[in-house]
Amino acid sequence: MDFSHRPTFAFAGHALLRMAGEGRWEGVDSDGVEVVHSDNEMARAIPVVVDGDGQGLYAIPDEVRTESRRFNVDRAKGLVHIEGGARPLSFKEFAGNAVRTDKDGKPICSFLHPLHEQYSLCREAKGGDMHCMDIADEAEAIRESENVGDRIEAGLYDAVASGLTDGMGFMELMARVTARGGRPVHERFGLSEALPGQWAEIREFPQYMIDGVRALFGSYMDERIGEFPLERISRLHAPPGAPVAEMLDGIAEFVSADEPFDGGNIIRGYRTSPVARYKGDGFEAIVFSDMAGTYAYAWPDRPEPEARPVPGMGG
Repeated sequence: MDFSHRPTFAFAGHALLRMAGEGRWEGVDSDGVEVVHSDNEMARAIPVVVDGDGQGLYAIPDEVRTESRRFNVDRAKGLVHIEGGARPLSFKEFAGNAVRTDKDGKPICSFLHPLHEQYSLCREAKGGDMHCMDIADEAEAIRESENVGDRIEAGLYDAVASGLTDGMGFMELMARVTARGGRPVHERFGLSEALPGQWAEIREFPQYMIDGVRALFGSYMDERIGEFPLERISRLHAPPGAPVAEMLDGIAEFVSADEPFDGGNIIRGYRTSPVARYKGDGFEAIVFSDMAGTYAYAWPDRPEPEARPVPGMGG
């Protein structure tokens, strides 16, 4: 097995943890065994998915097997070969017990981070190029997966790796996300009553913080919404096959069936159903579906008072 020009990893366990008192963290590891970690141990931990209180999934570097080693993934067989290892591991077993490391052996990220986050972190790391190539191979392997979650993961990776940008800096983005405005569109026009379900404004979704996703969505929507802020569009996500269009027929007029949204060379393989366009009393809406569900997006059909950024947030 050739390990030249391959990325490096270090062994690490994963655990769901929460703060349980001064200098003490409690939780369960990936085998369901109860564990306790100190603040000193947690100083080396890598947060993978963590909430605002610090509770969540962490990667904990192994205190004994600390050296970095090279790895080579055979994706056709789902196996990972480790330099100097006695046997290959399944990719699932490997990913749950390892972290990517830079050329100095410093941990970069967990293999359990979403692919687009792994890519962003490795792109900024010393010697992260080989990791980026490995992540691209993983995205290619799961792009045609029967698992919808895998295909969404590959699509988010494609959006980030494309380099597509809307040019919005962090402070401007935060000002727009936190800007005060009127009631959400789905409340103002009775959409959440006529179409019950998971309504929310675009700014409430984590994907809106991803530059490439934001830029691509903006390219779909800019000509439709005019001056209305992209982040204030209301969105309903329903299960695949949900009768969203039929419910919208009761409060809005069908206008046209437009061309599907297409990821083109940016998100390869992504294509929606035809986009149904509606016009209601004071609002416009579109309905379409993709591999993950059925959606309605709605915005006012006329300008509204300008939203005001929260003081101290860039405006």
